[in-house]
Amino acid sequence: MPPQPAVEADEPESAFIWTADPGETLFGAFGMQDRQSQQEVQVQLRGAASGDYHCSCAAFERSLDARCEHSDFLFESLKQGGEPIQAMLQQGPLTHYSELWLAYGAERRLRWRSGLSAPAALQAAAAALLDADRSASAENSQLPQHLLQLAAHAGHELRVDPLVWSQLAWASDAQQRVQRLEPVFAEGPEGAVLSGLLSQPLPAYQWEAALFAVCAGRALLADDLGLSQRAPALAALRLWQQCFGLGTALLVAPGDRHPLWRAEAQRLLGAWPEGVTLLDPSELHPDTRCELLIIDAVQQWTLPLPRLPQAPHGLLLADRELLGEASLEAWIDWLDIARRGPLARLKALGSQPAKRQQREALQSVMLSRRRRDLDAQLPPTLETKVWLDAGVTLDSGALDAARSQLQRWQKLAYLSHADQLQLMQSMAQLKQVSTSAAACTAKAEAVVALLPQILPAAASRVLVAAQDDATLLPVAEKLKALGLSVHAVLLSQPQAVRLAALEGWRGEQGQVLLASDAACVGLNLEQDEAALIHADLPWNPGQRLQREQRLAGARKGLPVWQLLIANGLDAGLLQAQHGQAELPAGMLDASPGAQPFVEVSELGRFMCAVERALAGPSSDA
Repeated sequence: MPPQPAVEADEPESAFIWTADPGETLFGAFGMQDRQSQQEVQVQLRGAASGDYHCSCAAFERSLDARCEHSDFLFESLKQGGEPIQAMLQQGPLTHYSELWLAYGAERRLRWRSGLSAPAALQAAAAALLDADRSASAENSQLPQHLLQLAAHAGHELRVDPLVWSQLAWASDAQQRVQRLEPVFAEGPEGAVLSGLLSQPLPAYQWEAALFAVCAGRALLADDLGLSQRAPALAALRLWQQCFGLGTALLVAPGDRHPLWRAEAQRLLGAWPEGVTLLDPSELHPDTRCELLIIDAVQQWTLPLPRLPQAPHGLLLADRELLGEASLEAWIDWLDIARRGPLARLKALGSQPAKRQQREALQSVMLSRRRRDLDAQLPPTLETKVWLDAGVTLDSGALDAARSQLQRWQKLAYLSHADQLQLMQSMAQLKQVSTSAAACTAKAEAVVALLPQILPAAASRVLVAAQDDATLLPVAEKLKALGLSVHAVLLSQPQAVRLAALEGWRGEQGQVLLASDAACVGLNLEQDEAALIHADLPWNPGQRLQREQRLAGARKGLPVWQLLIANGLDAGLLQAQHGQAELPAGMLDASPGAQPFVEVSELGRFMCAVERALAGPSSDA
């Protein structure tokens, strides 16, 4: 039995009760029970060195120094045995069989002990494969099989702890995922497998992110803001489902992002994926069981992190790189549940590591790419749609009038100028819902919420663009009230004031520029490291393109946010613009000199756009 210290009459009881001991030998399994919680644990003792003992409690499994209160209590008790016990601990067990077990800590390793009857050839082979401390990487799935074969050939008993096989499964499963997906990705996005997984094609850099996530098994995608993570996450989910039989998954995202996730799933998958539950972080329960846990917007979580479900697979999504942030280590701690090395390498860097060092230490679990790293692969813009509920509805009279003119066109393929004028007025009235006072207030609040995400993580300057001054004025008031450096280029200003505002925006104190389209004619707004917020949705997609080109020039990967009003005309208008570089606008964009009539040669395209735009709103809007 473990040595029992003498207990004085007034000495408090120990925290634990002994329930089992290894018998005649000092080495083996010690059982103990917590007096208060009644929790029973078992400490397996093979020696005094770190890694030579193991406790069955959860705290020991997660610890970075291979210690817990139970192992500490055991060693404190063994000290009462004096020098003889300490000498036995240093010597270790003397058995005829050899052992291979799992040493716990910040990075788990395979630990070896030669038995007294181990043949010389086996000892020599083990020495060649192990480090000086008799350990080897737990990522080496071939080592146990090699030693077992040598031991069996020599007729020697080699005992492998069951925990070894559980640990090796992490590495071997990752290797199998890579081997299974290599031929799939060798064909590229246009190959038979990938092209059939999604309803819409993905650019190569997003497929690369999806591949990384699945191969890693538990990963963090923390690309620059604007390199959307939703599409790669859904592509990875589909790969997990189709290639590896993934069943249940939890997708945790802030409530305001749920519509974006559902829209992206509809676009890429055709419907919400089976077996996937979408939750707000407040709805997540730590004991929920699933095979995959996806957490969006992890940069918004505060420390300390709550207890999270430990699914076999995990995918964390951040809107920006987390290098240098305090939360990075906490998330890597959760990702590296099997202690395969990333957390140990990160902590070994010290308190103020360089970002390059962090990237290298975490390259097996983190993909954090900058836009400049992907310049050759990026499209001109990286757009994020932001849907806002402004509590507005479309005017039913204007909607009925517009649909009546559409039906007339569909029947006759003809509209008189009087009919066109009435249609333009009805469509303009519907479109103005998205620039109403309530809508502009919602947009101003959205810009305020977006700026902390954009500055300075994604850009050093932000341009907020709209068709007219009225949409931008509420934004200016909100931002100035917060004390931000706000400059404005508006149609109501003289040209000299506009030029001064532009220079101020580019200066050291410049942050946000508000600019209406007509006021920007002839001005050079091109700015490196800038982002764009479309505060409205023009009828003609060409106007949005002009804004983007004014700001980015030939630069690719411009981060863009498009503010959209739910229950307005924006949803239908997006459908009308899909695949179109230009649309006949008439007077719907209020451009200077615009006429209310569309040329006969363009009337067919215009009416097709009207039909798609009106298909979005409901009949009882």
